[in-house]
Amino acid sequence: MSLPSPRGMQPSRASCRRRAFRYQGEAPLDDEDFLRLAGDKDGAAEIASKRETGITLNRMGLAALGIGAGLMVGGYIARPKADPDVGSSSLSTALITGGIIGGIIGLAGGGSLAWLGAAKTNAEHPLDDAARFNEAANGKLRGAFRASTPATR
Repeated sequence: MSLPSPRGMQPSRASCRRRAFRYQGEAPLDDEDFLRLAGDKDGAAEIASKRETGITLNRMGLAALGIGAGLMVGGYIARPKADPDVGSSSLSTALITGGIIGGIIGLAGGGSLAWLGAAKTNAEHPLDDAARFNEAANGKLRGAFRASTPATR
């Protein structure tokens, strides 16, 4: 679809991607539940595994986030005061600087892991495999539907 372009600019292109949603009555049916009902136990197990991995990544990220925040606060509190009469050893300065830098890395890495884990856990369609869903819908579920529908003459 081409949209009109203002002032002679190149026309923009719009595209869309079709998504299938499965329902049980009025409520949307989760992909894992759909595949389990359709008899695709491998697909349901794969989705469950991806979600478990997401939970693990999220927890690891939150732990790294907490450790990073602790290192950063500890490094800030333990930093040498601005008193020229009090000397500080290079070892303590290196440890404090390392704590602050480690804290920054922990915050960034932990936040990223926590976000990635949450994204994997809450993915709307964890398996983007339309052929698998079509096969499941046209296989066992269609046969079950035909068996439960009374014959008409």
